[in-house]
Amino acid sequence: MPNRLRCCLVIVFLTGFLPNGLAAESFEIFTSSAQRLTGQLQSWTEETLVVATNGGQTQRIASEDLVWLGADDRRPQTVNGGSLVLLANGDRLRGTVVGIDELSVRMKWSVFSKLPELEIPFETVRAILAEIPRLAEPRRNVIAAALKPHSGQDILRLKNSDELTGILTGMNDGIYSIDRAGRELRIPDKDVQVVLLDDELVNLPEEPSERVLLVLSDGSWITLTKWKLIAGREIHGRAECGVDLVVSLNDVVSARFFGGKAVWLTEQKNTEYEHTPYLATKWDLRVNRNVLDGFLQIGTREFPIGLGQHSQSEVTYQLDQSFQRFRTTIGLDDTANGRGAAVFRIQIDGRERFRSPLHVGRGQRESIDLDVTNAETITLGVEFGPRGDVRDYANWVDPVLLP
Repeated sequence: MPNRLRCCLVIVFLTGFLPNGLAAESFEIFTSSAQRLTGQLQSWTEETLVVATNGGQTQRIASEDLVWLGADDRRPQTVNGGSLVLLANGDRLRGTVVGIDELSVRMKWSVFSKLPELEIPFETVRAILAEIPRLAEPRRNVIAAALKPHSGQDILRLKNSDELTGILTGMNDGIYSIDRAGRELRIPDKDVQVVLLDDELVNLPEEPSERVLLVLSDGSWITLTKWKLIAGREIHGRAECGVDLVVSLNDVVSARFFGGKAVWLTEQKNTEYEHTPYLATKWDLRVNRNVLDGFLQIGTREFPIGLGQHSQSEVTYQLDQSFQRFRTTIGLDDTANGRGAAVFRIQIDGRERFRSPLHVGRGQRESIDLDVTNAETITLGVEFGPRGDVRDYANWVDPVLLP
């Protein structure tokens, strides 16, 4: 299937809609001026958000001033089994693939089981995790394989550890078809663990500067480029992959805003990265994943945005006196399983401004809010602990610069 065409399709979220007259739950809203509001969303578009605060006031906030919103009483499901579709822009959808043709990947939702099948433009799909292992180590390996770059061919990895390479030509009636040098092989879906699609054929629409990343209650992450809240209950929007959708506000756990006054550090290019190995192993910086190429996870909670960094290393970003505060949450990734030990530190213009106590994992998280007024550079560092570099899988989640 060498030619992957873009198509625009429609999905509908029907779960969680509120009956008429029932008040919507409150959201906490955080703005680029470090203002925190709590209240019910009255309207919400790409331009503005209107919230009725718990204090009885109505406030209108321009989208460019929004950083984050979330419902404290909701937690998304984590990926510890089932199936998952990974998109090229980093989005992920919880569901089982039931069909593939040259235009689309058809997926049936796992948690939102009453919804119609979702048709995803084929060229926007990066990988299909047909069956995620429940044991931690095999699960980590499968997810890392799906998130790593791969190009030149499609790959089917089977549950018996065999690997088939070629061109995926389709999937229908529970059978995957793959062309291997002119010979078609047919593989039952029950034998397939992960499908890796050729990165060279991925073709996402041009990424707009203004967009919002939604985290849904089933653990899905989906980026919208257009959105509008209807009747305080439904978000009608266009996903970055080219799909029109309707999302129940009840199924939104959190939202992160891009393209406004606040700048996510993950959107910036670093000016310098240096890793000093304890022995010989070199570790690269990872963006929006941990150092093992898995999802960022601290205390059983997964985060779509952040940096994965290993001891001992430093990464520097240029600020050019454009920001006043830097905020993030730090901790060792859950994959360290309590066996890591590292210290986080932050330098502003070469001077240390923050040093954490020793982090040993097991869900330990620490929030940072640092003044960076008039700063030219910020450097994030991770130092060895008493165990050398053993499992020092450090995460900086939701790192954001405020004007």
